Amino acid sequence: MSNANLKPELTNEIEVGIELGFLKSRIGLDVNAYKQNTKNQTIPATISTATGYGSEYINAGELQNSGLETDLKLNPLLGIGDFNWNMTVSYAYNTSKVISILPGLNELPIGDVSYAIVGQQFPSIKVTDFVRDPQGHIVVDATTGLPTRATATVNMDTVPRIIFWRSQVILPGKDYPKRCC
Repeated sequence: MSNANLKPELTNEIEVGIELGFLKSRIGLDVNAYKQNTKNQTIPATISTATGYGSEYINAGELQNSGLETDLKLNPLLGIGDFNWNMTVSYAYNTSKVISILPGLNELPIGDVSYAIVGQQFPSIKVTDFVRDPQGHIVVDATTGLPTRATATVNMDTVPRIIFWRSQVILPGKDYPKRCC
C-alpha cells in the first residue's frame, strides 16, 4: 500500500581501513572496520488484510550495522618458473542492532518469522520449538503421536560470519582461475 508520509532513509557511516604489503606485495593484508546508523528505516509492516493489502511501507526508527572485513593475499603462494599459484583468504563479520522502532513500540513483525526488536539484531527470527523433557527429548502427544509444539516462541541467533578462500593457478601463457569456498 502507498504511504504519502514516507521520509527518505538517512545513513551516517564511519569506516577505517588499512592496506599493507610485504615482500614487494607478495603478501598483502587489507583490514576494514565500519559502523553505520540508518534512521527512518523503510520497512514493510504487516497490516490487516481487510485493507486489501498485506503490508505497508513505513519509516521505523533506527538500525545500527557494524562489521569487520579482512583479506590476506599471497601472490604467489607458490611460484616455479612460469607457474604461479595465488591465494586469497577473506573473512567478513557483520552485526546489526535495532536502536529504536516507533515511540512506545519495542517489537515489529516484518514477515512470518522475522521481527525488528529493540536491542536485538535485525532481523530477529522467532520460531516455535517442540516441548522437551528434562533430558532434551521431544515430547510426543499420546493421542496423535505427533511432536508437541511449545506455545512460546524462541528467538534464533543468526549472526553471519563468512570465510571465503580463492585460489588462482597461472600456467605459462594461460590463466586458469579456480575458486573454492
